[in-house]
Amino acid sequence: MLRRNLSALRPRGLRPPGLCPHDLRPRGLHPAGLRPAGLRPCVLALAAVALLALSPGHADAHALVTSSEPAAGGQLERAPGEVLVRFNSRVDHARSQLLLAPAREAAGGTADERRLDLLPSPDTELRAALPPLPPGRWRLRWQVLALDGHITRGDILFELRG
Repeated sequence: MLRRNLSALRPRGLRPPGLCPHDLRPRGLHPAGLRPAGLRPCVLALAAVALLALSPGHADAHALVTSSEPAAGGQLERAPGEVLVRFNSRVDHARSQLLLAPAREAAGGTADERRLDLLPSPDTELRAALPPLPPGRWRLRWQVLALDGHITRGDILFELRG
């Protein structure tokens, strides 16, 4: 009741503070008289944005590794001639890369990383020839730009027993 009495004192054309600034319709009271009816479009818009942000399709936008040769954690008797990394979506080959370096137990620099030249392959794969490798643990670092604009990166560790 007090709300209705105060609204009579407000000059016409001024909106009460705190209401959605994007809703320019005349203000009326909710049928129960508890909240302004102009908030409804803003609440619906916020609910729609939240629903889109939480939808599972949004998470699938990033290019993620589905398989690799050599496999992550693989132990090989001899060095393969090339590496292959498959992704769940198309990647931009011109802006993607594969790097090879000895695996380290502790954190270290990347001065010994070697960029591998990519070979022609389908849009969902990166393929590169490997140089001769001595026995030991190796890290294949990948970085890709998916065609939707998202960059993802990761490491594939493998061991050569030789």
